[in-house]
Amino acid sequence: MLPQSTKKGKNYPYENYRPVSLASQMCKVVESVLRDEVVSHLDRNELIRSPQHGFRKGLSCASKLLAFLENVTACEDDKLSVDTVYLDLAKAFDKVPHQQLLLKLKEHGVDGLLYNWIKAWLSDRQQRVCLDGCTCYSLQSPVWIGVPQGSVLGLVLFLI
Repeated sequence: MLPQSTKKGKNYPYENYRPVSLASQMCKVVESVLRDEVVSHLDRNELIRSPQHGFRKGLSCASKLLAFLENVTACEDDKLSVDTVYLDLAKAFDKVPHQQLLLKLKEHGVDGLLYNWIKAWLSDRQQRVCLDGCTCYSLQSPVWIGVPQGSVLGLVLFLI
């Protein structure tokens, strides 16, 4: 994984970069097939709660905001008070422990070849930093947390 773009702030502090997974087109095709299978399994078994809008087909941050606004409006109409807490989980994609994710997949009934492929896909990942237009690379270091950003399957794994 190479940091490809800044998420915020200036270009020079490394904390401002996010890792992006670079994969071949063939890998992305395989990921797409597996993603569809995982999503189908989750939907079929009602394992994703209906309030979850992010990374789901036909739903988005905008649809979640509209649903929230409807709830607030209904509370206002009924003269009820509304308290809201907003959380910004900084670098949340980078903080998903692989072992917990694999355990959660098992708990959700993802097993067999699909589970083994995802486990292998997450295992033995390495990352390095590229500087000065990729003329200088850091040493590679192991990655055992975080879902690969820029991947097709990563969004669904984060959702789980």
